[in-house]
Amino acid sequence: MRVIIAVLSVFMFAQAQDMVNLSSIKDKEMVKCLSGYIKENKTHVRMIIDQNGKKELQIPREYVNHCRDTLNR
Repeated sequence: MRVIIAVLSVFMFAQAQDMVNLSSIKDKEMVKCLSGYIKENKTHVRMIIDQNGKKELQIPREYVNHCRDTLNR
């Protein structure tokens, strides 16, 4: 029972995060940094499929903020 509650709370936290569409990021260095961050930390991204079947990858804004800080150093 505790495991189920823990999984649900993590899922609900993930749903509440502020997300950014990956297609909205045009800076190649930022995309490269995000790719490395996701691969290195084994984190997740979310794929949204709208009613028209268009797929969109979303990443948490905290990843973008991390890479922005890293690139500005």
